Amino acid sequence: SKKWTSFFILLGFAILFHCAYSANEYRRFATKALHLKEYSVPNDIIVETFIGLIICMIGGVYKFSVFESIDSAYHFAKKSPLEFEGRPHFECYYTERGKVLGTHLRIPRVEDVRNRSTFLSKYVSAYQNFPSN
Repeated sequence: SKKWTSFFILLGFAILFHCAYSANEYRRFATKALHLKEYSVPNDIIVETFIGLIICMIGGVYKFSVFESIDSAYHFAKKSPLEFEGRPHFECYYTERGKVLGTHLRIPRVEDVRNRSTFLSKYVSAYQNFPSN
């Protein structure tokens, strides 16, 4: 991967280390010099922490991840029409859990719906007989 991503990660960790050191120094100063029992971390340390975190995240995302296209045309370009129906759990109305729901919700079986509709049965048979590449 690119060298600048390692630099971003190291820079982010250096900033986070500096934030921890600054917060520790402020705690010592607030408790010993100012004699405070309760204190809050200064806003500049909080902002610096978020900046270090964002820099680490940017470096980590670009160094350790592989980005793929989320466009559906990219994924389906190499598939045959038979591979489009890759939903194994789509027709699972009458599995163990589906039996209970199917009886109460009156969900018809997929085969019954196919048999009732002539258009659907023709479509399914034409789809199954479609030549693949």
